[in-house]
Amino acid sequence: MPNATLAEDAASAAALSADRDAIRDLANHYAHHVWRKEVTAVVDLFAPDAVLDTPALPPICGTKALQEAYRRMFEEDEFYPFVHNHIINVDGDEAAGTCYIDLRAVIAGKRLTAWGFYEDRYIRIDGTWKFASRKVNMCRFVPLGSELTKNPQRTWEEAH
Repeated sequence: MPNATLAEDAASAAALSADRDAIRDLANHYAHHVWRKEVTAVVDLFAPDAVLDTPALPPICGTKALQEAYRRMFEEDEFYPFVHNHIINVDGDEAAGTCYIDLRAVIAGKRLTAWGFYEDRYIRIDGTWKFASRKVNMCRFVPLGSELTKNPQRTWEEAH
């Protein structure tokens, strides 16, 4: 019996690791498709009833609304996200996570750098992980070439 328990524990750990990898891939694919302005590919990463909550817009709910919102965002502006430091908690076919973002963007003609994090909820649908919700939390937007981007250490030293 102990060997069966060890095998079950190993299988459970492997399944959890595979789930976390798939969710990290989901976030990476999101960033990749946003860079390329691929509306359909971005929206396909979301569950049909998913919600996107951004600082600039009211919550966007469902596939059709997501398609329209991303189409409009990609026509008007440019976004180049870099995602990292992904924390994931899996609970069966649902999961929650935080994923940090460094962003380069052109919004309303202004070149910006920004940083923040995504608060995500994930759901497994037919064996594939999707976003059930994604909340975008941006801590700061800074114009490129501003004093902060020229000398970020100065701000750190002044704060401490």
